Amino acid sequence: MRSLCLLVFCLALASLTMLPNPVWPHQSVVAGQEESTDERVAELVAALKDGDVKTRRAAACGLGRMGREARSAVPYLTEALDDKHPDVRRNAIDALGRIGPEAKVAVPGLVEALKEGYVSLNAREALASIGAPAVPGLMALLKDANEDPTVWASAAGALGRIGSAAVPALVELLEDGGPRLTGTAASALGWIGPEAKVAVPALIEALRSEAPGVRRQVVTALGQIGPEAKAAVPALAELMRGDDRQVRYWTVQALGKLGPDALPVLTEALKNENRYFRLEAVRSLGEIGSPAVPALVVALKDDYISSFVAAANLLDKFEPEAEVVVPAYVEALKHDEPEARRRAVSALARLGPKARSAAPALAEAIRDEDGQVRFHALMALCKLSAQEEAAAPAVTEARKDSAPLIRRTAAQGLANMGVEAKEVISALTEALDDEDTVFRCFAARALVGIGAETDAVVPVLIESLKDSDPMIRRTAALGLTNMEVEAKKVISALTEALDDEDTVLRCFAACTLVGIGAETDAVVPVLIESLKHDLIDVRYHAAKALAELGPRANRAVPALTNALKDEHKVVRTEARRALDLIAGRSSDPVK
Repeated sequence: MRSLCLLVFCLALASLTMLPNPVWPHQSVVAGQEESTDERVAELVAALKDGDVKTRRAAACGLGRMGREARSAVPYLTEALDDKHPDVRRNAIDALGRIGPEAKVAVPGLVEALKEGYVSLNAREALASIGAPAVPGLMALLKDANEDPTVWASAAGALGRIGSAAVPALVELLEDGGPRLTGTAASALGWIGPEAKVAVPALIEALRSEAPGVRRQVVTALGQIGPEAKAAVPALAELMRGDDRQVRYWTVQALGKLGPDALPVLTEALKNENRYFRLEAVRSLGEIGSPAVPALVVALKDDYISSFVAAANLLDKFEPEAEVVVPAYVEALKHDEPEARRRAVSALARLGPKARSAAPALAEAIRDEDGQVRFHALMALCKLSAQEEAAAPAVTEARKDSAPLIRRTAAQGLANMGVEAKEVISALTEALDDEDTVFRCFAARALVGIGAETDAVVPVLIESLKDSDPMIRRTAALGLTNMEVEAKKVISALTEALDDEDTVLRCFAACTLVGIGAETDAVVPVLIESLKHDLIDVRYHAAKALAELGPRANRAVPALTNALKDEHKVVRTEARRALDLIAGRSSDPVK
């Protein structure tokens, strides 16, 4: 039995090898021989008449892939528009579209295809590709009052995609058609965009329509045409002042797309009693761009918070000169809404020294009931020079704030202000007894920063070296680094810090010990380890400290040699200097 089955299988296999290779519509008839374009088209045209739907569908698809090379197949593809199977019709439509204007004889059939939901989008695209030859047929369809509105919409869409070639016919429709045709023509002109600028006079005239829907379509079209439709600004301004609320909204949206010529009208709209209308005017000003900055500054006075925020966002985007916006933001610090005050003070903080004239108002904002306003006002003041009369006293006052973050930031800000803030020494010295460990540390750093350290500073910094927060421990170590203290006061604490789990703190402690001439045997290994740290500051200070040690850092030679390959020049320079000094060669310090 097994032998019989094997014999049957072999005979079947042999018979298969004797059959000719099947020929598909996309293959050459003669294997290995490349057929000409005409032969290829002829083969696909023949397949287009095949009884098998899959073959016809594949043939239409193949002709579409050939594009203009298949133009001789247009009559046959036009016939295929009547194929019983929708997929064949769809592929034939796509093929005619890819052939383009040379498929103009198919326009009547494609116009009919617009009425068939399954292929209407394909027909619209095909007609758009054919271009100007399709315009008369599409216009005829639009004028057919008995057609379905969705068919009119498809025809208008095709005309819009055809572009400038359709404009004259659409203008004619605007002038002579009824409300339905006027609105449809306006929509198509809007889709065409700036190329439809010659239609602007007719569109302006169409604004007189009594039908709100038509006016909406006309207004939208003018906006889509853009600055080329600026002649419509006066007519749109009148429409904006009308009684129809919806039309007013559409109008203000369109005005923003007409460019700077619409600025006076939109600025007027900022005074409208309807807050939502004012918000829409602000958004439209954003469409105009930087020329709208003066109007957006006016919008900052709006008591509607959404309008204020929208205007502030746009001003952030356009980055106007400080003198233009600072007075408006200062005025906004008195706004009833906390969010408006927050946005105003944040903007002033971002401007930094450019907001110097706002110092008195920011000093007042330090007392605002909203914590975020107080914090950002403090940040803004900290960026100002201590020479500003209101800055240092206000920051000093902020150290008494109920919010720990604000108090700590105040101390840090005073440190950054430098020696010009010496009038605050008394307040910071008093803060050394504060119950907040972090604040005490920051106050000590501030005193060091302004060159006013007292006997009370060192104990605070030494205590902070044991804080649970790594950032506080680092801050304390940096404070000791910048002080001229007797070694015996800090050696023990810093030596203990050499074993801290924080690698950055270990490096700072080692550098401080080197700086005060109290290095121990544990210092060099910490500095060697720090040369591999991810932070450039750590690597730089480690190399610099090793350079100060000179020959005593002999163990660091391999690590310093490797540091000569560091990606940052400052690290490489310090490493080279350290190697020179270790070897007994003179080397100029890094400037």
